[in-house]
Order: sequence, then C-alpha cells, then structure tokens
Amino acid sequence: MLFRTGAIRRLGIDGHTRVDASAEYRIHPALSFMAVGRNLLDRSHPEFSSTTSIVLAALGGCGAVARFVLDRMVSGRRHGPFPLGVLLVNVIGSFLVGVVAGLAVGEDGFRLAATAALGSFTTFSTWMLDTERLVEARLPAFAAANVLVSLTLGLLAVWAGRELGALL
Repeated sequence: MLFRTGAIRRLGIDGHTRVDASAEYRIHPALSFMAVGRNLLDRSHPEFSSTTSIVLAALGGCGAVARFVLDRMVSGRRHGPFPLGVLLVNVIGSFLVGVVAGLAVGEDGFRLAATAALGSFTTFSTWMLDTERLVEARLPAFAAANVLVSLTLGLLAVWAGRELGALL
C-alpha cells in the first residue's frame, strides 16, 4: 500500500535514516522491508556498482564453499546425531564477524567481510533444520543442546573476536 507524501525517510544500507524529498510516495510501514531491499538493488543508488556486486558475489561464493568444505570435513570424521560441523562453522563465523567489528574497518569493509564472506559462511537455516531433524528423530536432548551450545558459543565467540579485533 502506498501513501502520497512530499518527503520520506529511508533506511540506508548503513542503517541510518535518510530523508528523500524527491519521493512522491511512501510505502506502508508494514512493507518497509521491501523498500530497504529495493534501495540496495537500485542502480542509481550511490553505493551500488557492478564492481560491488561482482565482489559481493565472489566473496559470498567463497564463504559458501568454505562452509561446505569445513562442514563436510568435520561431519565425515565424526558420526553421530549432533551436527558438529554446522556448530563449528557458526562459531568460527561468529568469531570472525566479531574480529571484523572490533577492527572498525568502516562500512564498506564491514559489509564486504561480514555480509558477503562471513554471512555466506555461517548458516542459520541449516542450524535450524538440523535442530528440527533432531526433534523428528526423537532426540530432544540433542536438539536442546544444539540450540543452547550454539547460542552460548556463538555469543562468546563474537565477544572474543570483537575484543581481539579492538586490540589489533
């Protein structure tokens, strides 16, 4: 649903709100997530370029391949119901995102490292699927452990990474 207005506030890529006086329409607040996504892909957006999209795709591909390889290496050596490979991937990714945040590399550097490379490396969806499969297999203790251990180690890892990044 669109509303006619003289100026709107938009959430920029960096998370800051910007006023766009040239806009004639405003998207309903319930659909604002669509406006944010559309702005990221708008070729007229000053932070968007073909080079940026190629670099994002390349880093995202590298992160996804690294996740696949590490998960398979760990899962191939260990048999059992607990998804240790996904846990290890997510904890390492959390630590590295913390390091990048602690380094204060700037918006573009953080976006490339944290969103593209490490965002594709870590995997929330696979973690949730693994947890649901443990419940289906009637292993609720493993499912609960997967959630609790992942959250605890992930938070500790991002904290430790941020502390280390701040020291570097």
